[in-house]
Amino acid sequence: NMFVIEGFCLGIVGAVIGNVAGIVLIFILNTLKITFNFGQQQGLILQANVNPADIAAISVTVIIVSIIASLQPAFKASRMEPIK
Repeated sequence: NMFVIEGFCLGIVGAVIGNVAGIVLIFILNTLKITFNFGQQQGLILQANVNPADIAAISVTVIIVSIIASLQPAFKASRMEPIK
């Protein structure tokens, strides 16, 4: 149980840090107005958009994966006998 809670907490912390870092990087990318060439088109501006639904879906996925990853150690720890 403790391992699952720890996995949940780590998932939340990872999602928050990842979201903040991603949003900051997208802001920087949009501020720099980086251009690229694609075939005949020259000087296309590389612009990233943040969709709140995508951020929410990715955050939930990260949290669920971290909980699932913590189930194996929790199961293994539950089968161990404490030191007498």
